[in-house]
Amino acid sequence: MYAEENGLSFMETSAKTNYNVNEVFRLIAQKLPKPSPNAVAGAGGAGGKGIVLDEVPQDSRNGGCCKS
Repeated sequence: MYAEENGLSFMETSAKTNYNVNEVFRLIAQKLPKPSPNAVAGAGGAGGKGIVLDEVPQDSRNGGCCKS
């Protein structure tokens, strides 16, 4: 199978019947990189700088970049 030959994950799923839906998300979660011990939860990646909505300037919320 193509997925096995190329080291990829493959799982048949069905949103209609809920077949393997939870399982595929568990598989994806298991393959995610583990955070380093000194990483802060919710830090937003390797740089450690997340975004807090309260810190976003008011004019950049709700499409502020495109208003005239």
